[in-house]
Amino acid sequence: MLAAGLLAPRGRASPLPPAADVPLIDRAEVLLLEFVAMIVQLDERNLCNVNHDLDVLYRSSEGSAEDILANLATVGPLAIGEGQRICDLMDAEEALKEGCRSGKRTPHADYLPSSRQERPGGGLGRSP
Repeated sequence: MLAAGLLAPRGRASPLPPAADVPLIDRAEVLLLEFVAMIVQLDERNLCNVNHDLDVLYRSSEGSAEDILANLATVGPLAIGEGQRICDLMDAEEALKEGCRSGKRTPHADYLPSSRQERPGGGLGRSP
């Protein structure tokens, strides 16, 4: 199976030794392999949630470590956790729109989970 080849690290016959004895790049590569093994098991909704956060990380990942941290601060936090995932936020927004169309609800500023708010310049972000 092709996926099995993607998940098997080349040239490694045994698991990695304790983290203190392993170069950071090797630990990162093992983490990538574990990540691939997980995402291929996700359903469509959860894969969408993870892909959204991967896109945030990708857009923030250029430059030095300081640049990456600054980029992440600009883009905002990852949309993780129950009620905070991108599909949860889209569901909440759609429910509000549907309620407004049917006349059952009126628009208001706090329709999204309470820890998220509109950031200056647009877009959603977590409250400080």
